[in-house]
Amino acid sequence: MHRDVKPQNILVDDTTKSVRIIDWGLGAFYYPGHKYTVRVATRAYKAPELLVNYDTYHYAIDIWAFGAMFAGIIFDKQYFFHGRDLEEQLEKTIEVLGTDEFNVFMKKYHIPRPAFVDSFQYYEKKEWKHFMSDNAEKNKFITRNAIDLLEKMLCFDPNQRLTAKEAMQHPYFKKVRDQIAKQNQADATAQAPIHLEPSPDVDATKDKGHNYT
Repeated sequence: MHRDVKPQNILVDDTTKSVRIIDWGLGAFYYPGHKYTVRVATRAYKAPELLVNYDTYHYAIDIWAFGAMFAGIIFDKQYFFHGRDLEEQLEKTIEVLGTDEFNVFMKKYHIPRPAFVDSFQYYEKKEWKHFMSDNAEKNKFITRNAIDLLEKMLCFDPNQRLTAKEAMQHPYFKKVRDQIAKQNQADATAQAPIHLEPSPDVDATKDKGHNYT
């Protein structure tokens, strides 16, 4: 688990389109059932399980962080969830995903309810179209596949979020997969050895007297 996925920790090679995640200072190996510190990740990208001090988390916190980044990209926001502190960060999350969904998550994993949550008002889950801009230019990255991918990453239940492998197989990335496959095929063709075979009607051992000048 990286545990601090955010824009500042992602490098993109504009030429090769390669992506690298850097700064693994908070990284940890995942052991099922192991308890980890919740004092990880940058506030704007903290998964809800971290915000309610659920310490038996796993790699889905990184998927959440990517989802929060992705939402910021397609909806043209610097931070999609932007609370002033951890309590407000959780409220901003519930405001989008809904109070009922939050309660189901808490009950399913037997997470003690933080006292500060009682001060939150009730929120209906919002549809993603609610975050679209009136400016069509700002909606240029919003597609049906983009929303479907987002929906499957930004959900309270960590075990319902896509894994990284599943996310890469999502239809949203089909164009990327096709481009990679095409490039790999081109590279394989360029690197294939060339075998020159003599023509069967040419006797390479004899000089036929041909003039090649």
